Amino acid sequence: MGESAGAGGAPSYDLLLIDKTLSERWENAMATVTISLPESLKKFVEDQLADKGYGNVSEYFRSLLREAQAKERDARLETLLLEGLASGEGVPLSKEFWARLRNDAVASAKARAIQKKKA
Repeated sequence: MGESAGAGGAPSYDLLLIDKTLSERWENAMATVTISLPESLKKFVEDQLADKGYGNVSEYFRSLLREAQAKERDARLETLLLEGLASGEGVPLSKEFWARLRNDAVASAKARAIQKKKA
């Protein structure tokens, strides 16, 4: 990962970003992203590296992206929960309900497995 001059002479970082699921599927699968920062943001990033113990710029930006992803997931879950609460009468959570849910999930998983084999 290197630093170079970006647009307008602003510092530019080449960042190696990796998604956790990608790393589990394809070891060493990295995408390079280049960003240009004004000097004030470059200094801020460098301070964050020193203050928070990140090994390099990529680690810092990956952590920021993971935090952003987590916030997005939390917001989506909250939206779904609120929609569910506003949707009307609930379904009683009986043993029969859980058995039907389990059976539906198993059937859905089997159908996906068959589709993957066909593909």
